[in-house]
Amino acid sequence: MRRSVLARVLLHNLEAVAVALILGALVGLIYSLIQPPSYSATARVMVIAQRGGGTFDELATSYLTQRRVENYRTLLTSVSLLDRAITSHGLPASSKELADNLTVGSPKDTSLIEITVSAPSPALAADFASAIAQEFSAASAQLEGKAPIHSKLVAYADLPTRPDKPRTTLNIINAALVGAVTAMALAVYGARTNPRLSYLPEISTIGGVAILGQMSIDKQMFSAGQRSAARQTAAVKINTDRLAERLLATGWVDQDVEVVCRDRRLGDLVADMLKRSLTDRAPVLATGRTVSTSKAAGVAGANMRVGVMAAATRWQDAKTFVEELQQHGERHALVIVYQR
Repeated sequence: MRRSVLARVLLHNLEAVAVALILGALVGLIYSLIQPPSYSATARVMVIAQRGGGTFDELATSYLTQRRVENYRTLLTSVSLLDRAITSHGLPASSKELADNLTVGSPKDTSLIEITVSAPSPALAADFASAIAQEFSAASAQLEGKAPIHSKLVAYADLPTRPDKPRTTLNIINAALVGAVTAMALAVYGARTNPRLSYLPEISTIGGVAILGQMSIDKQMFSAGQRSAARQTAAVKINTDRLAERLLATGWVDQDVEVVCRDRRLGDLVADMLKRSLTDRAPVLATGRTVSTSKAAGVAGANMRVGVMAAATRWQDAKTFVEELQQHGERHALVIVYQR
């Protein structure tokens, strides 16, 4: 799909995209309102090793400390340690609930362990994190025994001042973007599978029927119906004159012409415009030849039938219209109308 056509597709569906954007934002807001709040608190434990006096001992101690930090992650998330924290501190939670809401991290190139726990209230979050950190320090001391490496609780968890979730602003933005992108994707998909005629600028025939030409009509004048026919003809005289010349070139001069359009008002308007443009070019109009309108494409009429379709017509609908148009008459042509 060309960029110009893609831009036209998005422009034509701008209202739908805007509606999807607003609906997405509302969904994000509603989700944030019904989502229970969640608070996070962090306690910190330092892994400490006794150091010797040599350079080699310094490097070895640093390496061992880093290795211990990695190994302690497993201990911190173990069911036995979490059960011990629950029993010792009377925490109102199960080991599974603690494990699901527990995050263990360590800043790069440090021996610091950060124990973060999420809970429905600030007090619970702080109590959970501090209890796990205390029991971890005690458990690691028992495991290490007389080893030169041990852990020390350096910071209890502080009470969080605001919830981590819901992130209302972020939820609204993300949901709005999802809605808008989805609407644009559907618009592009629809334009590729069943495009409007306006998205096919190089089209010359539909179902074997040649497109006589295109014309533009001002929306406000079109809304006024037949009362604006004279004004319309004057406004787009060049286009209608060109269509009249092409119509004469098809051998129309000895036949009546029937303008066929599902929208009777649009059909009447185009027929009146063509009749005005043909008057000076085809004197035969004064001897009984006519330019008439018929609402349904399948209704029998003149041998020369000109089908009128709006540029917003979908491709499948256009093919159906052309099939109905060809059911009667010997010659057929199409006119595509753009409303600007």
